[in-house]
Amino acid sequence: MAPHSEVREEPSRIARGREYLDVARSLFDGPLRRTREWSHCACVTGSTAYGRPRAGDDLDLFVVTRSGGLWWFLAYTYFMLRLERWKGATPREPTTCFNFVIDHQAAAAEFSANRGFLFAREALAAQPVSGERYYRALLARGDWMRREVPRLYDEQHLAAEGPTPEADAAPYAVRALSALVYPWLAAYLQLVGLRRNRALRNGGRADERFRTETRWRRLTFASRKFEELREALGTPAVAPARSSDRAPPLTCSEAVRPPAHPGPAGNASGSAVS
Repeated sequence: MAPHSEVREEPSRIARGREYLDVARSLFDGPLRRTREWSHCACVTGSTAYGRPRAGDDLDLFVVTRSGGLWWFLAYTYFMLRLERWKGATPREPTTCFNFVIDHQAAAAEFSANRGFLFAREALAAQPVSGERYYRALLARGDWMRREVPRLYDEQHLAAEGPTPEADAAPYAVRALSALVYPWLAAYLQLVGLRRNRALRNGGRADERFRTETRWRRLTFASRKFEELREALGTPAVAPARSSDRAPPLTCSEAVRPPAHPGPAGNASGSAVS
């Protein structure tokens, strides 16, 4: 929006935005409170981060986990959300979607490199519901965002923030569980993505299809719409997987709904198991 422009907000969407934020906070204060031990921060993204979700919009979440704990975090989270829904303990809406989950090492690299306007806009608009101090330090690491979205960056008042703190790895048991569930959960998510993409194509909604990326250090869902936007703006693509992105051998002693809105990964999809 241009400076001094008048923005007329729909009251129902503003109220819904506050409600969605409350739901996100209650998740990490309630059924997902234990995941705080394995994660550094959780942020609301998409239309909720901008404070005006439409009826039926998903509650999109971006999470940074401790190194080595990403896949156990996901497995535990999916199970607890499903359990809470079975018990009727959580509202049917909004649908919670973890559409961008990475570990500390991947986050440090992701925020340090220039990822372009789309990434910067979503990262700076994200609303932390857990680990706000860590997330602000992560933003401070990405001073390149000032060149992309100067006004939004300055509003964050990040100049006084220090660099992203060095983070400890997840506990050994969590790393071991992550290594155990990684191949099965990653394969399941890829299969779910293929099934949903086929349904979208058969339903005449081929432009809503998305790509599922499952690596040891990241889970992302990127829609075709976002890929087209990124190419149009000349935004750098995610770097090819390095050896450190791959899961260690399972014997290693160190083992440890459809697309919706953009996330801080630069995803225009909110697809995830919920």
